[in-house]
Amino acid sequence: MGQALFYKEAWFAGAGLVGRARAYGLALTTKLLFDGTQSRLRPVVEKVLPTPGLEGAHFQVSHHGVTEDGERWLATVSAQGDPGYEVTAMMLSQAALCLLESRADSDRTGGVLTPATGLAEPYLERLSSQGMSFTAERVS
Repeated sequence: MGQALFYKEAWFAGAGLVGRARAYGLALTTKLLFDGTQSRLRPVVEKVLPTPGLEGAHFQVSHHGVTEDGERWLATVSAQGDPGYEVTAMMLSQAALCLLESRADSDRTGGVLTPATGLAEPYLERLSSQGMSFTAERVS
């Protein structure tokens, strides 16, 4: 199983010349915004960027996968709240509570496990009860 796993991240910009132009445009915009926040242009750039804060923060991450048999799957994780602040704190808290509740019941063994592997269904239920959404569907 481990040797058959392949992982990469990408942002699909489209095919052909239009896709290439979008990709270069995205890279240039990202560089300009980053450089602008680090220079005297910061006041100008801040007028374009959203104001910092947690109000209205949310995220959605979609994972596209292909099995060894060629099946295509789409898995999506989403939540309300800033992923780097609110949601991470909630996930850590729920993992800790899950560990406290399941210490005596655990039959899992191994070295270092990810929270999903080590805490399994009880962790998923806790995260779902706090507003996180998890979906997985076959797309072709």
